[in-house]
Amino acid sequence: MSNLLILSLATVSGIAYWVLGLLASSHFEKTATSSSDRFLSSGMLWSLASNRYNDQGKKLCQTGNVVMVISIALWVTWAILGK
Repeated sequence: MSNLLILSLATVSGIAYWVLGLLASSHFEKTATSSSDRFLSSGMLWSLASNRYNDQGKKLCQTGNVVMVISIALWVTWAILGK
């Protein structure tokens, strides 16, 4: 696989992870969650705090965890092959 393809896939998976975080932010368990908490939910490790979300949000967290692992693997592969 070429470095450019790996870089592209890593970038797309990172963007997908971020979008999943934004989607999950509308599924907090508590409806009175502040807007700053919602903003922080799009942070790097949002999917690891699945207890903050309702059932739909927990499903997004599970998907997010898979996408995060794929993204990390792609970035590491790109970094190793780039040398």
